[in-house]
Order: sequence, then structure tokens, then C-alpha cells
Amino acid sequence: MAQHSFDFLKTARDVASRTGHSFALGCLHRYVGSLGSSQHLHTSVSILLALAQDNASPVVQAWALHALALIADSGGPMFRDFVEPTLSCVLKLLLTTSSSQGDVLICLGKLLAAIITTLGPELSASNSTISKPRSNILIAAAVMQAGNPVVQSEAIACLQQLHMFAPGHLDLHSLVPELVKLLTSSHLSLRRASVACLRQLSQREAKEVCEIASSFGNVGVKDTHCVEGIMAYSDSGLPGMLFSLLDQEEDSLVIKHAQETITSILIAMSADNLTSWLSLCKEVLTVSVDSGNDNEEDKDDDGDDVEFTHGEDSSVQATVQPRWTTRVFAAVCLRKIISDCCEGDRAHFDLSLAKEVGFSGAKSDFLVLHLSELVRMCFMAATSDSDQLRLEGLLTMQVVIDRFADTLEPEFPGHVILEQYQAQVGAALRPAFATDTASHVTATACAVCSTWISSGVARDLNDLRRVYQLLVTSLAKLKKGSSSNCYNESASTLEKLSILKAWAEVYIVSMISNGLEKSSKDDFNYEDDFGDFNSSPTEEEANSLTGLVAEELPSLSKHWLAALKDHALLSLAPEFKSQLPYEGGAFYTNDTIELARPHYKTTWAPILNAASIWLSQGGGFENVSAEKIELDVTGSANIGLGPANATSSGDPEEINRSRFNLLLGVSMEALCSPRTGELTSSQLNNCLGALASLLGSVWAREQLTREEGVLVELLNVLHRQLLSQDNTAKQEKILEVVSLAVKSATENLANKKKTKLKEMYPANQSITDIPAEVAGMGEGGETGKVKPGKSISFAILEVCLCVLVRYFPDISPRAAQSSSVIAMQARSRARSNRGSALSPDQQSLISAAVSILSQVPGLCSPQGTITIIPTVLYLITGTLKESAIKPWQETEILAETSPVVSCLSALQTLVSMRYTSFPEVESRYFTIIQSGLLRVLDLAKTAPQEAKLDDVSLLLAIKVYLLYGTPEMLSAPNIKYPSVNAFSSSLQSQDIQVQKSCLKILSQIFKESSIQVSVPYIQATSPQVIQWCLQQKVNHPSSEQELMLAVESLQLLETLLDIAEADKKCQLLTVHIPILINFLVDEKLDKNANQFKRSLHESSLARLTKIGGQFPSDFKGILNNNGDMRQRVERAVIQNAERQKAKTLAAQNKLAQPTQPSIKLKMDFSNFK
Repeated sequence: MAQHSFDFLKTARDVASRTGHSFALGCLHRYVGSLGSSQHLHTSVSILLALAQDNASPVVQAWALHALALIADSGGPMFRDFVEPTLSCVLKLLLTTSSSQGDVLICLGKLLAAIITTLGPELSASNSTISKPRSNILIAAAVMQAGNPVVQSEAIACLQQLHMFAPGHLDLHSLVPELVKLLTSSHLSLRRASVACLRQLSQREAKEVCEIASSFGNVGVKDTHCVEGIMAYSDSGLPGMLFSLLDQEEDSLVIKHAQETITSILIAMSADNLTSWLSLCKEVLTVSVDSGNDNEEDKDDDGDDVEFTHGEDSSVQATVQPRWTTRVFAAVCLRKIISDCCEGDRAHFDLSLAKEVGFSGAKSDFLVLHLSELVRMCFMAATSDSDQLRLEGLLTMQVVIDRFADTLEPEFPGHVILEQYQAQVGAALRPAFATDTASHVTATACAVCSTWISSGVARDLNDLRRVYQLLVTSLAKLKKGSSSNCYNESASTLEKLSILKAWAEVYIVSMISNGLEKSSKDDFNYEDDFGDFNSSPTEEEANSLTGLVAEELPSLSKHWLAALKDHALLSLAPEFKSQLPYEGGAFYTNDTIELARPHYKTTWAPILNAASIWLSQGGGFENVSAEKIELDVTGSANIGLGPANATSSGDPEEINRSRFNLLLGVSMEALCSPRTGELTSSQLNNCLGALASLLGSVWAREQLTREEGVLVELLNVLHRQLLSQDNTAKQEKILEVVSLAVKSATENLANKKKTKLKEMYPANQSITDIPAEVAGMGEGGETGKVKPGKSISFAILEVCLCVLVRYFPDISPRAAQSSSVIAMQARSRARSNRGSALSPDQQSLISAAVSILSQVPGLCSPQGTITIIPTVLYLITGTLKESAIKPWQETEILAETSPVVSCLSALQTLVSMRYTSFPEVESRYFTIIQSGLLRVLDLAKTAPQEAKLDDVSLLLAIKVYLLYGTPEMLSAPNIKYPSVNAFSSSLQSQDIQVQKSCLKILSQIFKESSIQVSVPYIQATSPQVIQWCLQQKVNHPSSEQELMLAVESLQLLETLLDIAEADKKCQLLTVHIPILINFLVDEKLDKNANQFKRSLHESSLARLTKIGGQFPSDFKGILNNNGDMRQRVERAVIQNAERQKAKTLAAQNKLAQPTQPSIKLKMDFSNFK
């Protein structure tokens, strides 16, 4: 085809044929692409360049240039070799073509733009090879700017294209003023081109563009006769000019580009020029509608006194009033300033910090200082005549409440700054609940009401009632048959669901605040956060937000459940469409299903959470039998919402079960949807909160295990959510639900065992030993097989492994070798941050996972436990290793961090388990548990390079085994000797904290473990401690740590004395008493003893006194055999008695002295008689 066109163009001379085949060549190249047409590219360009220079036929020239533009656009880098000749042709034609040949000039502009695209980023280079083409492009654009309006618009488009690739080579100081002039051009093409170019410029150089436009507007506007005369907000610079353009322009594309330009400038500059932007928005939103007419009346009244002025100046009087669309956009800009542009700077929302920064001489322009203006603008927008503007005003009001609800008022401690604007908020919301208000406005107002009530700004119950009553009035619209001015059924659905959502959010907040108050009555003052709601303890519920909402709960709960039923039905796949009720749902009709679905998708989550809280915590499950009130809820009979009326005969148990299945089903459907990304953060939080609230009820946990497989499915869904969530708070919420699910499984197994015992034994027979039939119940049965996909234990292990591997990838060999992005990120985080460097939230998350992990063996039969205990033990000890590793130079004790504490608690649970009814299983179990201790002992040897295991964590893990394990488990040489060595090496540590902790742990072991277990440790460590005390190593403390070390040493010796046999105590006393006497301070020899020595002296003397009372004969015998020791004790006792006497006298003298008056008088009346 291309060759045919080539041959024809060589011979044809008529205009139609030449233009047609030229255009055909361009279309062929564009269709085939640069690679497919490269062999014909040279020929095509050569022929078309020749045709383009045919001055005899302007039509042929135009079509040839158009074809060249198509080829250049599609050719890309392949067209690079033809740029210079094509550009030369363009320049030549621009200089020779008459201005009357507009089509040719327009096509030249398009070809020039295609050349710029071909050169692309190469235009930004500074070498000589590209400088000439770039100069030619600028010359060509300058020539085109002198043409007719359409050609000028093409020139601006070329400059805009050039700015994309070479912004540094464009003179903005000459371009921007020209673009500003063209904003008021009478030609649409020029306005479109200028605004489009300004939009692009503002995205990259917003500040520079605004500065140039402002200087141009202040200096040269009056001479141009075209800008300031009709632009009402030109004093505000380029944004003001663009706002004026929005009031005049009719073309939708120009309006769109102008709005995008304003948005770009706002994002880039509003934080630094806050006052000017707020003033501009205020001017647009609060302008008087009658201001334009006032000027006309003034002219008429002037009469003969009128002063004639130049036409240009008189045009300033004509002010174009803002359209409602412009005011709506100004409200959108205001909301964007508050929510986005000022995000990240806390001073914008903290009045104290803003004033402090202002006093320091730094930036002093913050949002909180303009709060009164913000509220006023929101109020005026929310009470306007335009529904769209009312919507934006309400939404902006909601943002203001969200952002400033916690901003404290420095001048009135305990109060927030928004309290002074309660009247404005109430007045702005009230018109939205009028009967003639559009449904979508009322829906938004309901959301603002719930935000205001939930924020806690209204501290007095009467203040709260003003907004609360507005929500109460909206409930009338929920009744069946209630008249509404909605213009369609979809709007009615939106309105009713928004009302239910607002009530749900208020109820959630009221229950949360009520729960917080109940959990901390002693140290929490309710008035501080929510005002004086409770006048007396007995009226607490009635005089609180919870009490207010409780009045409406009987009807609200039914509506919530009905809305959730509708949402569940509408969420069914298309193949189940036949299951939808023919008459529609509670809040939608069968004809408006598709229109109603989006409304349900935006409102279901808070309603689900509120219904779950009501059922589990608000008495919903218990009150079913009392619900005999007629409630207008369409379709309530289909869902078991009732008894919804007096004639209902549903069984309360079945009704509750139906409600539970509805809530659980909606939650599961949302969490396991393949479109997980559609769940917003708020929806996910509400969904997880609903599950947590629902499973907080014992009855609900029983229902969860009623049907086999439901609990496993729930755990699998939560596992999937864990995989897709990176936020620690959300992961913790998921684990909270998992923990409740595990609790449900544990309770279910306990109930089964209890039922089995009742079947085996009469009610009056006491049970001493649990029979094997009962003890052997649990997952795994007699075979011990745990089936993935059907096992609760396996599902729990998957969830816990997911959490642990995310932060400790080395726990899983597969994750440690994986090349996935998540695995590499986890390994990088683990290398840079050991367990001690995790955030508190992350540590809490790991602790929760380990705690859940320790409960898994309790769900299994003894044989099933043997199957899973290796995995559980491996994960716990692996977590302990990762959590207790620290750099060599680190001295922090990690034993008190939550992951380590949780691991030790889990180890205690596992080591304490016994299976007396199954001796063989118990023997195998102890062998596996023993391997866990061996791994713990091996942790110190396998620590990574440049890191070490926390000594105290290791000792505590050994202590767990020593206290809760069996002697047989601990007597093996490969366990006993490494354990003893661990304590001995810790006593020899250079860190006093480690020594002190080691002594404390040893004291606990000696006191609580059997003597058979503790003897090796006594024999290995006691001589070291006694040697410390006798060698004057610890009896001269100079710090608090050294004092505690000495006290722990004495405590250890005292523990040894307590556990010793009666006939051996005398031998220990011959060592113990001299040590205590050695710790006494002899004031003759050491008159300036520090406070730590004094404390140690008092502790030692108290212990000596105690021993003297317990073993008087031995005590006297030892002192009588050593005169020096006897004298030291006597001196210490005498000195102690003297100090006590001095203290008593000082206290008596202090009481005898007259107390000083609290108010000091200026005149002395002591001698007055």
C-alpha cells in the first residue's frame, strides 16, 4: 500500500489524489508503528517534505504537513534522523506562508509539537548538537505567536510541550504574563491553551509562576486594558485571577484546567501563604449577592454630581458575582487546605505550640489561629441556598471537628478550643434536618452530627442534647410510610442508611467511653473528658451519652439488623439473584437495587459494629424474649429480627442464633472477599471490632463452635488479612479476634469434657482422677493426626507463624531463603533492628502471638499434642532467641521486654503440662520439652556475630525448667552442667545488673524447687557468693546498684539458711553471722560512711536481730567465741538505739512547735493584749 502511494504521488498532479495519498501514508505509519514501517520511513518523509513545500497548493501543503506530524508522532526515536530537515522546512514555511493560510500554519504547529516529542528529554541537554534544534523550536514558536488566535494556541501548546522536557530553557518571565493576558481572551482556543499551559507550569514551578503573575498584575495590568478591569480577585494574584475566570467561563475544559491549576498552586503554596489563601476563600464564600446592584443604585443616585472617568477605570466597578459552582470549589479548596496541605505540622492544630513558635520569631501563620474564620466560612456554606455548597460546607465542618476536637484551650485548662463554637455548629446543622431538605444533605448532616457527638467537645449534657435532638428528629424518617420529599427512592435509601450509620457511630463511641469509665473508676474523672453527665452513681446511665442512646435502642437495633440483612442480600453473587426478595428490602425497592448497592457499601461497617456491640454488651442477646413492641421495619420477619410484633412466635434461641449468623456472615464475607483492597481502613477496623465485640459474649463463642469448620474458616480468613496488612495496630486487632476464637475452642473442649464426665459419673460422686476417656479428648484423637484445612490447631499455628516470621524471618528456614520482597524487607529489618529495637506496638503484637501459641497444645489430645508440640516449642524458643539477642556493647536487660516475658510464660505453660493418664505419651512429651531446654542452652553459643544473648533472659528460661520440670528431665548431664555453668558465668559478669538478677533468680530456685534439683546449683554458686562477702567485695557499696547486689547476696544466704536441714543450720550460721557483722558500719573506723553503706548497715543489723531471735543459743555462742564481733554488734546496737531516740525526740519537738499560719499577716499582733 505504501509503495502504491509512493508511485501515485510521483505521477499524480490533481489536488484530491495528492492530499488523499499523503494522508494515507501518515495513517499507515501510525497504524504499523515505527518498527514496522522503518524501511519506508525515509521515502515517506522525503515525499511529504517535498509536497509540504509546494506553494502552488495550500491544501496539499496542509495535508502533507499533517501526515508528517502523524509519522513523527508514531516514529519516535526512528524519526530522529529527520528532525533537522523537517525543522528547517517548518521554519521556512512559517516565514514564507501567508497569514491567510490558516490551515497550513495550524498543521505546522502540530508538526512542531511532534518534533518536540521526538526529541524528548534530549532537549534538556546543553551540548551543541541539540542547542540549534532547540533554538529553532523557540524561533518557530515565537513566529507562530504573531499569527491568528488558533495559530497562537498551537504555539502555546508547543511551548507547553517544550516545558515538559526542557523547563530550564523556557523564559517564564515573558511567557507567564502573556498567558495571564490570554485568560480573558475572547477566543476559546487561546483561553484553553493558556489555562492548560498554566496548569502544567503550576505543577512544577508554582511559586515562581505566582510571583511573576503577581508582579505583572500589580504593574502592567492597567495598561493592558484586559485583566484587572473584570477580575474581581486579582489582588490575590494568579489564584484570584483563576477564581475570577471560573465566574466568567462557560467552557467546561477551561473550568476544569483552571480548577486543577488552583489545586496545584494550593498544594504547593497554601501552607506558606495561609492567610492569603484563607482570605481568598473567605472572599469567594462570603461575598454579598447584592454588592453588584449597589453600585448601579449609586450611579443613579449621583445625578448631576457624577464624575466621568476613563473607561478602563469605570470597568473596575463591574464586579462579577461568584457562581455557586465557584463557591463550591472554594469550599473544596478550604477543606483541602485543612486536611492535606497543613498535614504533618502539629502547630497548625495545637494553639499552645502555635503561639510558642510565633513568639520564637519563626513562622507564625497557623490554621488554629484562624479557627474562627474557618468556622464562619463553614457555617455560611452549610446554610446557603445551594445544596452542593451546603454539602461542601458540612463536609468541611466535619474536617474542622476532626482536626480540632483535641486542641486544648491554654487559657482554660481542661477545655478544648472548639467548645466556644458549639452554637455555630448546632446552627449550621439545624437547617439540614428540615423537612424540605434534600436527602443527600440530611445524610451528610447526620455524619457531621455523629462526628460532633463522638468528638467529646460537648461536655455538658444540655449542650450535647442540642445536636443529639437533631438526630432524634431524623428517626421519624425511618418509619414505614413516612412522607419524604426525596426525588427518588435511591435518595431515600441514602438518607435512611446515613441516619442509621450516624446513630451507630454515636452508639459505638458511647459504649467505648462507658467501658473506659467502668474499667478505671478510681483514677479517671469522667467530667474531664465528657462533662458532668452523671449527677449521682445511681443515675450514671441515665445522665450519660449511653443513657441517651439507650432510649432509642429498641427501634435502632431492629433497623440496624434490617439494614445488615439488606446488605448481605445485595452482596450475593449475580447467580444468586433469584434469592433476593421480590418486594425488596427494608430500605430499598426491587427497582432500585443497583442504585442502592453503593449506599449500603459506604454505611454497612459502623452499623455492623454497633449491632455487634448491642448484642454482646448492650443486652441484645438477653432481651429477645422481651421484644414484643411493634416496630416499622420492613422485612423484619424474613430475618428473624423479632419478635418484631406481638404476634411473633419465634423461639428466642433461634432468633439470637439467626442474628449471630447474620453478623458473623457479613463480617466473614467482607474479610474474605477477593477484592480485599476495597475494604477501607475504617471498614476493616469496624469489621474487626464487630467480631471482637461479638465473640466477647460467652453465648456467641458457643455458637461459633456449634458447626464444625466455621471456626477454622474464621481463622483462615484472619490469616489472609494478616498477610495483606502492614499496619501494626490492625495486626493487633486481628490477633485480638484470633485470641477470642482460641478461647472459644478452649471453652468448647472444656464443655465437652465436662459433659463426658457427667455421663460417666453420677452427680453426687466426687472425681479424684480424670479418666483416660476424658483426658484423651481433643484434636488428634487417639492417632494424633492433625489435618491441615480442618484443624483448629493448624489454623492457629498458621496465624502465629505469619506474625512471627514477619518480624523474625530466621525462625522459618523457607522465609530465611526466600527472595520475595516481603521476606527481604523482613530480613533487612531484622538485621538492623534486633528484638530490643522493635517498637512497643510490635513487641506487644509478638507477645500476643506467643501467648496464643502457648494455648494450642491445650486444644489437642495427648497424642495430638505430641504431633504439634515440636512446632510450638520451636517457634517459642526461636522467638526467645530473636527477642533476647542484643549487640555486644548493649547493657540493657531484655528480660523485662514483653516478647521475652511472653516467651517465658509460654515455656512455663508447656513445661507444666502433665499427662498422667498416658504414661507413654507423657514420657515422649517430656523428651520433646527437654529438647527445648537444650535449644535454650544452645542459644548463647549460636548468637549472630557482633551480638550476644541476654544473660538474664537465659537464666530465667532455665529457671522455668528448674521450677516446673521433672527431676528426671533435668538430671541429664548435657542439661545439668551447661545450666550450672550459665549461672556461674553470670555471677562472674562485669555487669552488676546481671549479677544482681542472677542472685535473685538463684534465691527463687533454692526456695521453690525441690532440693534434688537445686543441690548442684547451691554447690556451684554459694561458695562464690560467700567468697564475695568475706573478701570485702560487696560490703562497701557506692551506688544503688552495688547496694542492691549486696542485699541480694544477703538474701541468697538467708534463703540457704531457710532451706537447710535443722542439723546443718548451725554450720551455716558460723558463716552467715560473721558476714552480716562484716557488713556493719563501725563508726569509730568509718565516720563518713555514705548513704548506701548506711542502708546496708541497717539491713544487716535487722537480719542479725532476726537471726538472734530465731537461733539465740547459736547466736550467743558465735559472738562469745569472738570478742571483736561481739563488740561490733554491741556498738551497732547502741548506736542504733541512740539514733532511734534522737529521731523520737526530734519528732516530739516538731509536734510541740506551733504551726505556722497559712496566711501571713502584714502586721505583727503577737504583743497585742
